[in-house]
Amino acid sequence: MFVRASGMRITLISLVVALLVLPSLGTPSVLASPLRVTQVTVKDLDNRLVVGIVATGQILFNVTEISTPLPPRVAIDILNAVADERIRVTSEVNKGNVLRVRVGQFQDSPAIARIVVDLARPVRAQVHLTSPTLLTVSLPLHQAAEVEATAAPSAPVPTQLGVAAPTAGAAPGTGLIRTAQPLPPPPLPGGTSGPGVLRLVEFRGVALADVLTAFAKLCGFNLVTDGSVAGTITLRLLDVTCEEALRFVLETNNLGYRRLGKNLIVGSAEKLAPPPEVPETIAYRLSYGDPNQIRAAVAAAVPGVRVAIDARTNALLITGTSAQHEEVVKVLATLDVKIPQVVIQVHVVEIGTSYVKTLGLFGGQGAASGLGPGTFGTAVVDSANNRLTFTLQSTTLFFFQLQALVNEGKARVVTAPRVATLDGNKATIILGQKVPIFTSVTVGGQLQTTVTYQDVGVQLETTPRVNSDNVITLALKPQVSSLGAPQSSGGQTAFIINTRTADTQLSVQDGKTIVLGGLISRDERLTTIKVPVLGDIPILGEMFKNTSNTITESELIFLITPQIVKD
Repeated sequence: MFVRASGMRITLISLVVALLVLPSLGTPSVLASPLRVTQVTVKDLDNRLVVGIVATGQILFNVTEISTPLPPRVAIDILNAVADERIRVTSEVNKGNVLRVRVGQFQDSPAIARIVVDLARPVRAQVHLTSPTLLTVSLPLHQAAEVEATAAPSAPVPTQLGVAAPTAGAAPGTGLIRTAQPLPPPPLPGGTSGPGVLRLVEFRGVALADVLTAFAKLCGFNLVTDGSVAGTITLRLLDVTCEEALRFVLETNNLGYRRLGKNLIVGSAEKLAPPPEVPETIAYRLSYGDPNQIRAAVAAAVPGVRVAIDARTNALLITGTSAQHEEVVKVLATLDVKIPQVVIQVHVVEIGTSYVKTLGLFGGQGAASGLGPGTFGTAVVDSANNRLTFTLQSTTLFFFQLQALVNEGKARVVTAPRVATLDGNKATIILGQKVPIFTSVTVGGQLQTTVTYQDVGVQLETTPRVNSDNVITLALKPQVSSLGAPQSSGGQTAFIINTRTADTQLSVQDGKTIVLGGLISRDERLTTIKVPVLGDIPILGEMFKNTSNTITESELIFLITPQIVKD
């Protein structure tokens, strides 16, 4: 609790102290440098302790309120002054808030005389410069519900080598400074120490350069300032780190700093700002990626860079700042990687529908009922597309039975291509022939015939995608086409093209075989057997010939085995 006296009371006290010390003043002679502190009086006036300080010249001073280490105290520094030897004594008070008053020499060069008032509890000091050579400091002796404090042990007047809390010089005669020593750095995990914490920092109307000097002493760094550090500042901070306190002071005054080890250079933020960085062009040679695709990805991920392609070296020429190049390196690390390669073995087998069940695939031999787990694997129904897909778990017995059907003429291997492609890239297999298609048109009274070609045979488009756990997702588009019966129109003959196609996506483990079925074709054949000549007689000829209609169905099965190429 702080007790403030009225201006009239302070003036009265100052006059009393002046009268008390006036006989000893005489006519002082003003010394050039340094001046001398000739008298320090301690009086109890109107429930306040008044300390009068007399010097031989113009008094310039700073007052510092110090809370730690105990006891709390008020230090009055008389600048460019030497305390006479006869007044360097300790006066015990032990009354109310005040324990004692001590007078000593704080330092010799530059000369600073110090008067310290030891307190039982922190109180607010009031300072009044009564005359150029007379300074009075007033402190309340008692507070409401005061409990008399036990006298704390006397501490010697601090010297320059053992100062308890650094003193910063304010504008002479105006500054009031309160500081508290930093707490010990708290331990961090692993036993190391973290940054210290300042318990209390308070400045009122203190020169900014002096505040920074106080921080330098408190926090243990060297300080260099330039001419832009000017003006005064008022602040009060509790429990802050040195870094936080410094940042608060600098940011509010448009200042910045540059750290070089334990040295801090403080100046105008604009002056200390680094110059604009000149963009630099660096060539990044790609090992695996496609430069056109990666170029677009880098430009989208790192805005502001310029990207060009050097096709000769398969490199990207990227222009940007150092920060942008750091981002480019991160992006390229995820994009320019080796892409897995997948080899796809395809067997295209045409087999009569009556013999499919003998393979044990779709509800035949080895299946409990209809679709489901069978001898070689599991089947899946795609009702929307009228298609069956079967995943083989064991291929040895299956291929043995398939080979037996081929040997008996009940099945035939249409083709068995093998193709390799990179992960995410489409592979196309085309095995067949190009059938000419003639088109005739009359232009200007002349008949012109054009020829176009259409692929007939087996075609397979597949795009593999390697997922985690060696699972491969296949986008499949198989197509099988063949020539049908000829058709004539206007003197032109063309053939019907029978086509069987599918479009699906499947997932399969690396090295496993999947069976894609359901591509069924129906062939109807009309056969007539007759006796020559007699069979051609109208009406009676029906007795000499026999006509039969044969319908055959066959199913086209794709056996697809994708396998990731290992390094």
